[in-house]
This record gives sequence, C-alpha cells and structure tokens, in this order.
Amino acid sequence: MKDPALFKKENVLFILVQMIYWSSNCLVYGFLVTFLKGCGYSDLMCGLASTGMALTLMVAQPILGYLADSFISQKKLLFICFIIAIPTVYLIPISAATGGSVVILAVIAAATFSNPQYTIIDAWVVRMKEEKPYVDFGLIRSFAPVGYGLTSLIFGKIIAEHGFDVMFYGHGAALIITMLCMIPIPEILGDNRSHKMESGEESGRLSMLSAAKILAKNKNYVLLLIATAIYQFAMRPGVSLLSLVIIDAGGNSAHLGIAQFIGGLVEMPVILGASFLIRQGVKKVYLYECAICIAVIRMYVLTLNIPLNAIIACHILHAFSMGLYARVFIDYLYDITPKNISTTAATIGTALTMGIGSVIGNTVHGAIMASFGVKASLIVATFFMIIAALAFSPIVFAQIKESRNTIIQNQ
Repeated sequence: MKDPALFKKENVLFILVQMIYWSSNCLVYGFLVTFLKGCGYSDLMCGLASTGMALTLMVAQPILGYLADSFISQKKLLFICFIIAIPTVYLIPISAATGGSVVILAVIAAATFSNPQYTIIDAWVVRMKEEKPYVDFGLIRSFAPVGYGLTSLIFGKIIAEHGFDVMFYGHGAALIITMLCMIPIPEILGDNRSHKMESGEESGRLSMLSAAKILAKNKNYVLLLIATAIYQFAMRPGVSLLSLVIIDAGGNSAHLGIAQFIGGLVEMPVILGASFLIRQGVKKVYLYECAICIAVIRMYVLTLNIPLNAIIACHILHAFSMGLYARVFIDYLYDITPKNISTTAATIGTALTMGIGSVIGNTVHGAIMASFGVKASLIVATFFMIIAALAFSPIVFAQIKESRNTIIQNQ
C-alpha cells in the first residue's frame, strides 16, 4: 500500500467497480435460495433455480467473451448488460408470488444480464494491466469479497427483520453506482477484431469455433477446466446451497449473512497474500492445488456433527480456498492461452467450470438433500473434491519437474 501506483485512478475505480458489483450480486444471488425457501419452495426447486442461474454461465459467458474479444469493448458490453438487468431482476419476486415453477425462468432471465459479468470485469482488469503495468489485479480482485461480505452481513439482518423486497431495490441501485464508477475507466478493444495491417492486408478475426478448437488442443487449459469443473460441482453445498446447510442446523438469513461476511473479510487478505507469494516466485499451480486441498478439508468438516456456530466459523476455510481460486484461476488461464482470444478463453473456461459444475452440482445436491438430507450431500461433495485435487495434480507434477530441471541447468 506504500506504492503510489496503487492509488492511480484505474486501480481506485476498478476497486469500486469490484466491490459494488459484487454487492449487487450478493443482494439477489447470495440470498436467492433463502428468498425461495421463504416463499415456500422445496429444496429441489431451490436447487433447480440455482441450476437455472448456472445455465446462464454456460451459455452467456462464452458469447460475452467472444463479443469482447471481437466486436465491442468490455466496458460497453457491461453497460448494455447492466441496463437490461436492472428492470429484469424484478421478474423474480413477481413470478415467485405465483408459487409456480416459472420463477426458474425469471431467475435465468435476470441472471443472464448481471451474474456472469464478473469474468468480463476481471478480463478488463487483466487487459488494462498490459497497457498500464501499475494496475494491480490481485489488489483489485481482493476487494470483491469485501463488497460481497459487507453486503451479506448488513442485508442479511435487514432481510431477516424487514423482508425480501430490499434485495431487488438494492440490486438495481448498486448496478447504477457500478456503471457510474465505470465511466472514467478507459475501454480496451479486443485483439480478435478485423483490422488493416501495415502491409494494407486485412487481418481477419478467428471464429468462435476456431478459438474453441485452439483451446481444446491446449493440455494445461483442458486439465485446468476439468479439475475446476469438479471443484465447482463439489463446492455447491458450501456456496449456492449453503443456506440449506445453515437452515438444516437451525439458522436463518442473518446467520447466512454472518457466514458470508466472515468469508469476505478473510478472503481479501488471502488474495493479497497469494499475490505476494506469486511476486516472490511461488508458482500459481501450487497455490491452485492448495485451494482445492483446503476445500477438501472444509467439506469434510461440514460432514461432521458440528453446531451452527462451527458451521459459520468453517466458512473461514472456504475463504482461503476461494481466495486462492479467485486470485489464480483467471491469471493462470491468461498465462497459458493466446492473447487474441484471452477473454474468450476466460469466459469459456468459467462457463465450462462454473456452468457445468454448478448446473450438475445444484441439481444433484439439491436432489440428494431433498431425498437423503444435507449430510449425504456433504459426503458426496467431499469425495468429489478429492477427485478435483487428483485431476489437477498432473499440472502440479509437471511444474515440479520443470522447476527441478531448471535448477539442474543452473548448477
């Protein structure tokens, strides 16, 4: 924090964008399951609604990423999405009032324009760093869980005392403030745009299919996505369905808010610590494997017969895991993929991991909880989290081998 560059305009504005965007995200999607339970929906319907929300990641993110690389800047794309999202989110309480399954369609409609956009924000920050080296992705990203956590703590209590309407009003207000903070930040055009080269020839853009084929041949990229998809599947009982775990232990939205606040409070220094370790030469793949292994411990602890306060305290482990994940995933993904399709790679990667992992995870874990109880879901989650750690291990071992060879060559 002694470096004056950290107080440059872009860093400050991006910090505000991250905090306030994640505040808006928390207000609706952080309390969505609690809201649906309060409207009388079953655990299975809550799982299906979360699945519908995750479907937006699978479909919307690759399209958004390709648009940002090829046609429109991240800044303009975010403005368009947020302007549509503000009125669309009110479809959720309107449809929920009917008590029917149409609420799932409302969740999908709203989430499409305000839930997958965090990857576009992260991509904008990383691309800005290429032009302005003082832009600090780790510092900026570390404020996202602060915004989410503070909002969860404050509004968890407000919702418990005054009802759910504030979720939707607050979401719109936060998106408006986010857009105001975005206005002074320079836009960056993608590298996959058609343009004339110095020779006078036209440089064509890669199609989305061609970009996907290039990425499919990248071994590290594929292994990263497989491991992360399993990680996201196993994480569902501790994230999107956490409220069901807390309700099962006798808690309510206020307890959920406390848990998410604790997680956000701890996640920030974890991200900053990970950035420090990366600057000291610690490989990103090691930190990523640590993120998965910490999640194994957390999911196992939740399978034990522990009281509500311990479940809330256990969210600290979640903060360590998600902090390392948030700091490393996009950054490492950019390291191993071509620059001209970097945003496409990031959004496809997030879509296939968060999307598939969340879609299958929310559906499966929602069904398990409805049929066999919360503990059964947590046991399944622990098993698959171990599988995720094993799936990523080939990249870790390859990095260890490369580091050893480098040491031998330097001797």
